[in-house]
Amino acid sequence: MSRALVCTVIGEKYERIFEGFRPQFEAYAERCGAEPLVVRQPLDPQGRHRLFTQRLLIPGAYATFDEVAHLDIDLFISSAAEDIFAYLPAQAGFSAAVIPRGTKAYEMAWNDAPFTRWTHEEYFATKDLHSSRPLRQINGGVLLFRPELTAELFRSWYFDDARHAGKSEYFYAAEEDAMAFLSQDRGCFSELPQRFNRQLIYRLCENEEGLNARAELTSLVNRVHRKVRRTVGLTRATAVGMRHYAAVVEQLLREGNLVHFSASYPMVPVDPALVAGRPAAH
Repeated sequence: MSRALVCTVIGEKYERIFEGFRPQFEAYAERCGAEPLVVRQPLDPQGRHRLFTQRLLIPGAYATFDEVAHLDIDLFISSAAEDIFAYLPAQAGFSAAVIPRGTKAYEMAWNDAPFTRWTHEEYFATKDLHSSRPLRQINGGVLLFRPELTAELFRSWYFDDARHAGKSEYFYAAEEDAMAFLSQDRGCFSELPQRFNRQLIYRLCENEEGLNARAELTSLVNRVHRKVRRTVGLTRATAVGMRHYAAVVEQLLREGNLVHFSASYPMVPVDPALVAGRPAAH
């Protein structure tokens, strides 16, 4: 069984972020028995769609592998994280974590905006995507592919110019929605356990501990930064006011999660021993 662990790093900004992520990425690839590979050039040189949408071409670009996982680089990978490939069933062509629509945490995370009350099916209907099978919205921070079942399916959608003509790419052809719709409509989707893509934006709205951390983070942003800096340059000194937030992140790492700092949540310093590929502090 051949496996690839892939991430996309295009541009100087992301190269800097990747330097901090590289030890985790390589250590996790070794644990999973996968080859670590980095995308540094657009998968579609003609640039028909934006770089995120070009992720639809990942299974085709790595079709020589039996299984392929793609990770965003705004993650902390727990030193106790399980092998992600063990969670791709034999009949599944694609797997990703499902967005927690229908929960109070989801509504609160997006400040009770009207769209938070849509069902998954209502969400896809706004994109003119309909299926006789149940549909679930996903997050694209961690994606798991079986290229044999998805390479041509995703590629055909990407290059279907007639289907996309005159429609907003962000609201119609975006990779998350396309991958979710195509795989679920085809019946080859498998839901990825949340621990492989544990998004802080929702975790902080689940209980009192998380809400305290969310309030702390909001206060820090408003008082000090206006915009908290991400991986590059965020030190323990700048994170003094983020004690509760850091505690939540560290607890998630102890539980073996891949912690996803989506929606620009800051990647606060944590105990190095909790993160894959990082030596413990002495």
